[in-house]
Amino acid sequence: MALVKIIGCGNPLAGDDGVGLKVIEELKRWGLPPGVRLISAGLPGLTILDLMRGADQVIIVDAVEAGQKPGTVIHCKETDLARVTFRSLSLHNIGIAEALSLGRLVEPEAFPRRLDIVGVQIAEITWGKADLSPLVAAALPLAVHTVYNILKGGGPYA
Repeated sequence: MALVKIIGCGNPLAGDDGVGLKVIEELKRWGLPPGVRLISAGLPGLTILDLMRGADQVIIVDAVEAGQKPGTVIHCKETDLARVTFRSLSLHNIGIAEALSLGRLVEPEAFPRRLDIVGVQIAEITWGKADLSPLVAAALPLAVHTVYNILKGGGPYA
């Protein structure tokens, strides 16, 4: 059976930056098919490469600053990161895009066959706040549905 890892990233005490972790919480409630493992990674930096190891498919869920309307859900493949102005917030020691590029260069055989990124455009980062802003919270169901679509083989869009 293929192993799929869904990795939620973010700071749970920085407002909208915690959206990746909230998506993981929602996925736990909704249930997932066999062979899918959920990981709440927090602020992984380069550790994300270790978290991905052994998976056939990885879906990374994170807050993004992509110049879109707050709450916009963006889905892209790793190869589209440069084309789509998708960049992870710099709250992680090293951004997700940079970590993936480094990992692909240094250890390409350890990368999953399929890597998707689901981002939710933030409205604000508020230190010490555990709640999401209303527009980002309202995007949680769409972000969860996007993950399910990917699991069914759905393609990226932005």
